[in-house]
Parts: sequence; C-alpha cells; structure tokens
Amino acid sequence: QPVVHLGLGAVEGARDLFARLVEIYWEGQRRPLPFFPGSSYAYAAKALAPAKKTKKGAPARDEAIKGAEKEWTGEAYRGVPGDRDADAVRILFGDALPWELDDGGPLGFRRLALELFGPIVARLGAGKGAP
Repeated sequence: QPVVHLGLGAVEGARDLFARLVEIYWEGQRRPLPFFPGSSYAYAAKALAPAKKTKKGAPARDEAIKGAEKEWTGEAYRGVPGDRDADAVRILFGDALPWELDDGGPLGFRRLALELFGPIVARLGAGKGAP
C-alpha cells in the first residue's frame, strides 16, 4: 500500500492523548490487543459518521461492523488480503471475529478502535479514506 503523509496540525489535549497511547502500548506488550489497522479504522470512521439511516434502514453502528468486516476479510478474489490474513493475527486470534469477542471492556475491539482512531477520524472527517 502507498505511504500517506497527513498534516493534522495541533491537537487539543495532545499530552493526554499521548499518555493514553503509551498506556495502551504497554498493555499491548503484556497481551495481544484486538487492534487491527484496517478493521479498526473502518469501524471508527463508520461509527463516528453523522447519524443517518442507510438504504436498508440500518443505523450507522451496524454499518460500522459491516465496514470493519470488509477490512477484516479483505477481497480474496482481487488478491487484497484482510486484517485476518496476517500470520500473527491468525496465530493469536484464530478464526474469531474481533467484535464477537468484545466484552465491552476498555480494551475491547470497539472501544479500542474508537479510542485510537477517534481523534484521527474527527480531524479528517468521518467516512474519508483510511490513512
């Protein structure tokens, strides 16, 4: 994938955000965290999108899981791997879907995706391409 450089400018509360990122990093050194770049970003972008109904009447939260699932599975017919295809992910998480294992805790898939990507999505605007 191509490298994308973003200029996000100053972020309010950056010191607190950074401190939390360091906490999450250290927790990730102790145990595997259900953070998957493509799936997590897709979930956060759709979950934080302005509230609207989809064509089928599903709320944005349902669309967030659909977006995450698309990134999770990839597009095998086009040769595009998903997050689940990484060797480390298969070894650590097996065939489980991350949102199905989510117990709602502070480091579950949904909350982790929102906490890590929420500030980025807010700066870029929900629904735009992943960095």
